[in-house]
Amino acid sequence: MLTTTTMFQGNLTADHKIRYTAGGTAVAEFRVLVSHRVKNSDDQWIDAEPTGHNVKVYGRLAEATVDQLTKGSHVIVIGRTETDAWPEPTTGEKCTTTRVIVDRHGTVGLALHTASTTSDHSADHADHAEPDNQ
Repeated sequence: MLTTTTMFQGNLTADHKIRYTAGGTAVAEFRVLVSHRVKNSDDQWIDAEPTGHNVKVYGRLAEATVDQLTKGSHVIVIGRTETDAWPEPTTGEKCTTTRVIVDRHGTVGLALHTASTTSDHSADHADHAEPDNQ
């Protein structure tokens, strides 16, 4: 089975919610806000519109988030994307939502870490990376 793997870092927008399935598997859900900077037409760095990502974590990793992560925590998330679709109850219009699933199956290894350092921009991405001294 092919999956789409995604990786990003950002901050939790609120404390996560944790629940347990009927089989006893822990499931933690939270939202991560990702901000980045872009150059405008005047070649100046500006804050781009932030993007929110819904994240669902399973198993022991979900339980670990209870003690380690709270609103504002800076995290790195690696997982697979999953999209759900359903009809809107009153109009029947198709609605969709996409979330990042973090689990220990397939190619997803250790999938959620608290970030302890800032990213290092490589020369390969010099046109897209903000200079450190600005």
